[in-house]
Amino acid sequence: MKTCKEKALEWNVSPRSVNDMCKKGRIQGAIKEKGSWLIPDDSPKPMDGRVSNGKYIKKNMVAKAEVKSLPIGISDYVRAQEEYYYVDKTLLIKEFLDQKPLVSLFTRPRRFGKTLNMDMLRVFFEISDKNTSKYFADKNIWQCGEEYRSHQGKYPVIFLTFKDVKFDTWDATIEKIRGLLQEEYGRHQELLNSDKLSQYEKEYFTKIISATANEVELTSSLERLSKMLASHYDKAPVIIIDEYDTPIQGG
Repeated sequence: MKTCKEKALEWNVSPRSVNDMCKKGRIQGAIKEKGSWLIPDDSPKPMDGRVSNGKYIKKNMVAKAEVKSLPIGISDYVRAQEEYYYVDKTLLIKEFLDQKPLVSLFTRPRRFGKTLNMDMLRVFFEISDKNTSKYFADKNIWQCGEEYRSHQGKYPVIFLTFKDVKFDTWDATIEKIRGLLQEEYGRHQELLNSDKLSQYEKEYFTKIISATANEVELTSSLERLSKMLASHYDKAPVIIIDEYDTPIQGG
């Protein structure tokens, strides 16, 4: 057996380095007697990446596998929590369910994650043919109990974002909004076959989805879609509007 000093001369390193390798278990067979480390004569010098069992790992490969990018500019909740480093903010859902606010206004700074949180709310509450509960099973909201889990996937949701409504003319702005409403109505085409809606409601729905509604008819589009969804599902919809002030700023 050799001392740390003797092995340090053999390996051309400092005794302190050898002592540190012994403490970290990087030298097989090293034992401590009376406060000093003793190392087997034939013990090889540990290489970078050696672990206590004597095997080697490729540190760079492990690091790349574990480290994920931040979801900067990503507003898709499903994608963000699957592919990026995601900070769990699902307890925001609990706050909504506890407080039951009629209207909530998010006024945080840019790049604070407002849109991502809104999409999280949409995915959680929205009725879907897919099993969206899997996106929350490992999140904090799921640990809050059945009282909160029972709301997952149980509500119709209206989601509108005006982030791209940035035009210099009124006509262009209206046309863009017309297209956004057409797209959102298109997400709820089950209403066209609903036996709980009147014929005139379905005719109005058809005008919006075919982009033939005039400006006056467009002004009540959000209200009327909300009422139609409430009638069809027998529960009030969750309405989420993102970047609502963009058209005003753009104008």
